[in-house]
Amino acid sequence: MTWARVRVPATVADLGAGRDRIGIAVDRWLTVSADLQGTRGVTIERAGTLAALDVPPWRDQLHIGFGGACWAACHVVPTNIRFAATSDIPIGRGLGASAAAVVAGVLLANAVLSLGLDEATMLSVAADIAERTDRVAAALHGGACLLLPPAPSLGEHAPAVAPVVVRPDLAVVIAVPDGKGHADAGHDAGHDAVRCAAQRAGATGATRSGSGTSLVAISPAECADAVAAAMVDAWGAHGVSAATFVSAGAVSGAQVESRPTHDGGPRDAIDRCA
Repeated sequence: MTWARVRVPATVADLGAGRDRIGIAVDRWLTVSADLQGTRGVTIERAGTLAALDVPPWRDQLHIGFGGACWAACHVVPTNIRFAATSDIPIGRGLGASAAAVVAGVLLANAVLSLGLDEATMLSVAADIAERTDRVAAALHGGACLLLPPAPSLGEHAPAVAPVVVRPDLAVVIAVPDGKGHADAGHDAGHDAVRCAAQRAGATGATRSGSGTSLVAISPAECADAVAAAMVDAWGAHGVSAATFVSAGAVSGAQVESRPTHDGGPRDAIDRCA
């Protein structure tokens, strides 16, 4: 029996002309631990941005990813799994919270149950479950990832991932509008205004992140704070409050920590998908 913990980054995607073929890992994280408990049942303890979720365990993306990995390895899905999850990734804002959960579930199953799945198989399984392959790839590998070639089937071409070089002097600025008033604020006009404000403040470009309401701007690092402030002000002019964060420097991919529990030994191991 093995206890395992994973740490998976948030992601942004739908980046301009790259559309949903390019994803970038950003500095917000989902952390989940899992082991097999002594009593029957699947439990998920949620904290951080996950605390407000009211989803039964069997419908949670964590458990779905865990089960998908079991299926890929022809392993019975355990009925006595205990998860403890905390996250600072905004939910439902286009920052890959669901993709991070799927990736976490797949990696946890592989570690806790010693499934022996290789990286390509795990990526393919996660891509088949998640909505956007680029988010899965960036969450696993970190940095920026490009999915090649255009894939009619997410799982079929999921291993075809290449790193995209991002200049170290650039930062990713994300503006996350809250839900209050957003639907009635003329969000299309708001998005246009926020994009223009970001570029006037020094961003090289700005676009919506994935299918959510967040906007992401690529900015020279020295302009990042000014870009963030300009985006908040532009949202405010349209009656929408927003929070921002800046992701600068290299962001690693998912990290897995595992420890055998049968002997209580100190043999911790850190594996990085990068």
